[in-house]
Amino acid sequence: MLAERLREALGQTVVVENRAGAAGSIGMANVANADPDGYSIVLGTLGTHAITPVLIPKSGVDLAKDLVPCGMVGALPNVLVVNKSSDFKSLADLVERARKRPDEVSCGTFGPGSSPHVVTEMFQKSAGFKALQVPFTGSGTAITALISGQLDFLFDSITTSVGHIKGDAVRAFAVSSAKRSAVLADVPTMKELGFPDVDYSLWLCVYAPLRTPPEILAKLQEGIQRISADKGYVAQLEERGAERFAVPSGELQSFVSAETQRWRGFLQQADIKPAQ
Repeated sequence: MLAERLREALGQTVVVENRAGAAGSIGMANVANADPDGYSIVLGTLGTHAITPVLIPKSGVDLAKDLVPCGMVGALPNVLVVNKSSDFKSLADLVERARKRPDEVSCGTFGPGSSPHVVTEMFQKSAGFKALQVPFTGSGTAITALISGQLDFLFDSITTSVGHIKGDAVRAFAVSSAKRSAVLADVPTMKELGFPDVDYSLWLCVYAPLRTPPEILAKLQEGIQRISADKGYVAQLEERGAERFAVPSGELQSFVSAETQRWRGFLQQADIKPAQ
């Protein structure tokens, strides 16, 4: 969606190239080491910029020094889902069982530091229980396990789970964002259900190599800011379970720094340790 609009805003061909691996560090390093000419930019997230640097400190990229933010383009809340035939009829049922039978209630994650892992840790800490966490390679395998009854609950991106929810394959109990999702308007927030500390949305921000010339950065920032405020773009985000998330250009670097400190503190409290 962003690439399509950037083509128009910049008058340039925009090619999306996925670089997976090391929780996003490989893709970040690829752009951080690219020529700072405006032709290589990267879409980073809360995970790649505030969580992965803590869990993989020797990734070879110092994001604060090697990349410069160009603009926020949205955020992806999570939704807590259960099997449609689950004995749990509400979030309260799930919490009650988990408190009574520690480690018997299971949940899925996508590995240390992943979005489901982090928000599950927040939920456990806030609700006072410990679930049995089962790691999966991604949303597809985790949601399949949930649908087949191998898991009790899962925090998944609304974007990837909304089809299963509307198709009645799973039931949604709560969203992790501060406000309800436009695409799941009848699903309450964790705060509404008594867990105000569970507030998590995976923000997405475009970055360029640090030494990119100011005039090129300004053009990128102006284009991204205009796109992120466009009603049509926001509507497309909301249709997919995402939401608009805006931070003024002059505050982007301080925002990311503050987020890094926030999540470093949380990871320490939750005893989530860096990779060895």
